[in-house]
Amino acid sequence: VWADRVTVYAPATVTLSAQTGTDYTYQWLKDSKEITGATTPTYVVTPQKDPGKANYAIRVGNTEGCFATSTALAVE
Repeated sequence: VWADRVTVYAPATVTLSAQTGTDYTYQWLKDSKEITGATTPTYVVTPQKDPGKANYAIRVGNTEGCFATSTALAVE
């Protein structure tokens, strides 16, 4: 998604994804807090699992300890 806001209506979902690479680590964030277990390049937001408006971002790291965090995407 190349936007800064997405509206999702049940039962729809939105899949957020990051560019993949060799030896990258991933951590999805919801309202700047780590989402437990969300450590893959994709994260599926559903109205049932993630109710209400929230801002999602991903932090990507490499084996050298460098990290970058994406701009947040508002999902409501």
